[in-house]
Formats: sequence, C-alpha cells, structure tokens
Amino acid sequence: MLASYTDLALEQAVYEIIEDDGTYWGEIPGLQGVRARHTTLEGCQRELRSCAERLDCAAVAFGTANSSYSRYRLK
Repeated sequence: MLASYTDLALEQAVYEIIEDDGTYWGEIPGLQGVRARHTTLEGCQRELRSCAERLDCAAVAFGTANSSYSRYRLK
C-alpha cells in the first residue's frame, strides 16, 4: 500500500532544469523535504522516489503514515 501512496505522490512531482549547471531539480509539493537534484531527469526521478520512500518508512515507524499523505487518496 505504501508503494501506491508513493506512486500517487510522484504523479504530483514538479521538475525544472537549473540553467546554471543543467541539472534537474524535483520536488513533491505538500511533502516537506521530499526533493532531489541530479544530472539527468531519470536520475532526479529515482532520487525523488528514494526520498519519498524513506519518508514512507519513517511515517510508518512513527505511526504517522496517513498524515504525510492525507492529500493523496487511493482509488
């Protein structure tokens, strides 16, 4: 189920290219601290997924799994 929440959150991710160095920046609005930077878009997406998955694990460990993802609803 957590993978489903991560997938839903990643659908909301926003990316931009940092023109100074050509790297990609990504973040998931509403999930504080879930952001990534990489030299390729695919790498940025992988890093963002990894960050979101760590947030998932921490939320479960601390019993707050639903609070981080309250804006994302599984169908």
